[in-house]
Amino acid sequence: MNKTLLFFFSLSIVLSACTQPESKVEVKKRIAKGNRAYGGTFKLNENEECQTLFPYSIIDAVSSRIVAQIYEGLVKKSSKDLSIKPSIAESWEIDTTGTIYTFKLKKGIYFHDDPCFPNGKGREVTAQDFKFSFEMLCTQKINDSIENVMFAQTLKNRVLGANKFYEASKKGKPNFDLEGVKVIDDYTLQITLSKPNMSFIYILAYPEVSVIPREGLEKYGEMLTIGTGPFVFFDWYEEDNKETGESEEFLVLTRNENYHGYDTLGNQLPYLDTIFTSFINSQKRELKMFQEKKLDIVLGIPAESIRDIVEQQIAYFEKKPPEFILERSADMATNYYSFILGSNGIGELREKFSVLNFHD
Repeated sequence: MNKTLLFFFSLSIVLSACTQPESKVEVKKRIAKGNRAYGGTFKLNENEECQTLFPYSIIDAVSSRIVAQIYEGLVKKSSKDLSIKPSIAESWEIDTTGTIYTFKLKKGIYFHDDPCFPNGKGREVTAQDFKFSFEMLCTQKINDSIENVMFAQTLKNRVLGANKFYEASKKGKPNFDLEGVKVIDDYTLQITLSKPNMSFIYILAYPEVSVIPREGLEKYGEMLTIGTGPFVFFDWYEEDNKETGESEEFLVLTRNENYHGYDTLGNQLPYLDTIFTSFINSQKRELKMFQEKKLDIVLGIPAESIRDIVEQQIAYFEKKPPEFILERSADMATNYYSFILGSNGIGELREKFSVLNFHD
């Protein structure tokens, strides 16, 4: 079975409320420089469930969006134009063959504080952590029990020795290192590809290729929630809805006080104190929660519903300043398509791609 990775760019409609909700999490008061503001809880709803917060087990878009707030990798994509930007790596070089990538890591980046570390304080990230993480990405069953579903989409057939390492891992932990990943020093990592691959640098920007701490994996396994990202996992709980009687899930992330990111004025990021996510698969209830100011944003409003929503809530849109804002913006989605090649071989594949191209 071959898997093809395609990128689609679509237009999404976003409805947002200009409110400042209160946070239930205790936070320190911060003062920002310039015309910037710290604090607040951002409340949003996802129409589908979050399946996991373990990077190498992600198979859904909701989990990927949440994981991207907790974990980081060497590089990341710009939210403006999807170009590649530094993340934990401050710079990198590609040799003339297009196969050897040398990354220089930022100093002073720490994993989130957690009891898995001595004295509960997160330790500094080094190149050795990336070597460990990439070897886990090339392991069939992580910790002998966690199914690795991201190998084929990330390092397989790309990093030198990745396939060999993966095959050996089927019999237990390999007794050799992953050939294509070398630690030059604490802050220098070198990755060698089996052949040039223009998309590799973009693959490294996936949340699923984030760095994880060995201590955390050994302690928590697939329940791991420790990264270096701007937000820290705080709680994931269920609560019975008083109106419907149904059980609903909520996930809370809080600001990483030791985050390494800063804005152009020197303000430490993130600005928010908390992100509160609900998982309610009902657009009617979602819109009702938004109108009651229990949500700050509604994503992906169907085009046929926009006119009714605006007309019903026109007073909120016409206020000065407005309480509701309707925004239309570009959105990116990653879709995986699987093809089973039968007796017709390439002919069958061409037929399927014709259908994809038609819809695109």
